[in-house]
Amino acid sequence: QVTESTAQTASNYELKSSSGTLVLSNLQLLADGLSVTASASEALAEGTSYTLTVNGVEDRFQNRSTGDLASFTFRGADVTPPVITLAAFSNAGNERDIIIAVKTNEALLNGGSPALTVTPSTGTAVSVSLAQAQPLTWTAGYHLSSNVGYVVLSVTATDAAGNSSTKSLTFSIATVNANIAASLSSADGMMTAGFDRKSLKNQAFVKILPHELDYIDSYTSKTAGIKPKLSAALRRSAAISAAKLASQASELVPLGLAYEISLSQAAIGRGFSVNAKLPAGIAKTGVALFRQAADQSWQAIGGRESNGTISSTGNVPGTFALLRDVMAPRVSITTKVPVDAPLSTARPRFEGRVEEYGSGLNPDSMVARIDGESAQPVTLLEDGSIVFVPLEDLTGGCHELVFEAEDAAGNRTVTKAVRFAVQVPLSIGEISIYPNPARIRSTIRISANRRDVDPDLVDIDIYDTAGHRVRTLSGVNPVREAAGASARFLYDMVWDLRNDDDETVANGVYLARVTVRDPDNPDRKVKKIHKIA
Repeated sequence: QVTESTAQTASNYELKSSSGTLVLSNLQLLADGLSVTASASEALAEGTSYTLTVNGVEDRFQNRSTGDLASFTFRGADVTPPVITLAAFSNAGNERDIIIAVKTNEALLNGGSPALTVTPSTGTAVSVSLAQAQPLTWTAGYHLSSNVGYVVLSVTATDAAGNSSTKSLTFSIATVNANIAASLSSADGMMTAGFDRKSLKNQAFVKILPHELDYIDSYTSKTAGIKPKLSAALRRSAAISAAKLASQASELVPLGLAYEISLSQAAIGRGFSVNAKLPAGIAKTGVALFRQAADQSWQAIGGRESNGTISSTGNVPGTFALLRDVMAPRVSITTKVPVDAPLSTARPRFEGRVEEYGSGLNPDSMVARIDGESAQPVTLLEDGSIVFVPLEDLTGGCHELVFEAEDAAGNRTVTKAVRFAVQVPLSIGEISIYPNPARIRSTIRISANRRDVDPDLVDIDIYDTAGHRVRTLSGVNPVREAAGASARFLYDMVWDLRNDDDETVANGVYLARVTVRDPDNPDRKVKKIHKIA
């Protein structure tokens, strides 16, 4: 026996052919202590001569192998059986007919076809001839005469070197009476169609056909998307763009097989329920039940989970699968926001786009926030465009805008903050007096939409009810109250209830005339009058 360390050292081996040296990797000493397996850097060509030389492999007595003794030549041979892909599809022309498709990864013995056997659980095995539809792809039609049970498809293929492999597929069938509640499960028990007394208008023959899924997220591939294997060779349907299918494939991850629940559309009443079991050990987070649409995209139809099963009701025939949505919606802003100039409107309009190709956007989750305040609604258009206009006038100054969105699977996105400035004409909101009535002093509070109102821009004149000016106040104190869409910039000025002669005024009603000049244009004045009791 040889030592493991020397036997598994790649540099101790050299594999050559007439075209050069091949690199060996993944060397593994087997349990007998004498045999070693390895992988070559390229596939060995059938019929080509190769020479393997072993130097430096030691036995337990530290005897080392040398190339003159440990070298042998062999010819490449195909010892790998063909890989078979097998699928069965319903035939829209007859609910009892199916189309069987078979594909191999290499040519078969004598250019022949695979051997197909169909075995109903209530009947005998039948050999079915396959016709070549495309290179390495064969199809056959079969009429199902049994009314209930399982049907097993078995395919055997032998390659040119005599290597054989077999692939099987089992699906379930049943005849469902419209007046009786019933259910049919897939052969593996992972998908169930449920029928109540109103699901069907008349008796229907139902099949549940399992499908392996191709998963291609390349934006340049014409076959992009998540599709049942071999479906492209048999079915032609109007597909959405390859880019959109690739986007969906990058966002959704299949969990196990898809299942085609097939029955006559004419028999459908109010629809049937679909119940899909979560595979063992799979968390339900982000998982939903999907149905493949006619354009080859997948549409979420149910996300309610109970005891490891996700269900949907009111369904029509189609292909169903559990898919996990692993990507949050993408929100982009298309409005160009100037970085060196303020916006001149108090309620600026922002436009953008939201992309969600997985479980679907939760429309109620699409909101905007200004300066971290309460969520405001965003208008969502059918083409994925979004429009946002603040509910209230913004105050002058700098602001931050973020958008939030969530898909039906719970994946949430918050955009990077968009920073912008607003410069608007001065406006005065509420003027309040407190305490009112006043005993010792009174504070006059002015709310404005600008933060840059300097003390010399504010004049307050106090008048009695006869129209005589009692006092002129100056020197406001700015107070910032809040931020965002509901922000107010507050300016306080205190009156000590004395006149210009520093005498306490008599009790009664007085009027405060407030004049504020616009910081951008001091000639523009905003005036308001407020009563002081």
